[in-house]
Amino acid sequence: MPIDLKNYFKFSPYYANNENLSKKELAELDEKADKRPMEIKDHLLSVDTSKAIQKLISSQNLTEKQAIIVAVLIRRIFLKSSSRNTLTADLVKYANIDTAKARQITIYLEQNIFLTVPTPVTQSIPKPEKENVINLKKK
Repeated sequence: MPIDLKNYFKFSPYYANNENLSKKELAELDEKADKRPMEIKDHLLSVDTSKAIQKLISSQNLTEKQAIIVAVLIRRIFLKSSSRNTLTADLVKYANIDTAKARQITIYLEQNIFLTVPTPVTQSIPKPEKENVINLKKK
């Protein structure tokens, strides 16, 4: 099934509300995203993430404006500008959603967006063994 690009860009956490950002704010967004692991950036741009937000619209009867605020809050959390701990309060404050509904949305986002991010792959450099180290000062 083809992607609905209009809705993808509208509800993708990376692109949500970008048309209202200044060039400076867009540059700061790109800079913050560049500092995050590739798995996080991929998740912000993922079609599945955008679709999860679109599904949330129908399941929680959100307005388009509220859904865009949800997407922006997700972006802020992934880019470390906000915290998952304050998500429910942020939904109440910024999206004008009642507390009970905000809790349900937070649970949905935890299960369908935040917990679905792949763990970043880190590559460790092996430490040399002591007996393999040559002390040139002794010679």
